[in-house]
Amino acid sequence: MVAEHIIYDLADRVYWRVIDQLNIEHKCIEVDPENPEGTRNTEMGIDLYYAIESAIEQELGFSNRLRKR
Repeated sequence: MVAEHIIYDLADRVYWRVIDQLNIEHKCIEVDPENPEGTRNTEMGIDLYYAIESAIEQELGFSNRLRKR
């Protein structure tokens, strides 16, 4: 679905801007122990991303979540 893709892309862009603006990358991103050359979101990072995604969905009038958590 195009709307779903747009929401996820926008949420990702806002997520990274918030992290950069607030200088909280160290709180939201960590080295992935399963892939030492990669990273993953911390619990705080996951919560922040889903809060941003949810806010975008609400502002665009989506009453049901597009993706189950």
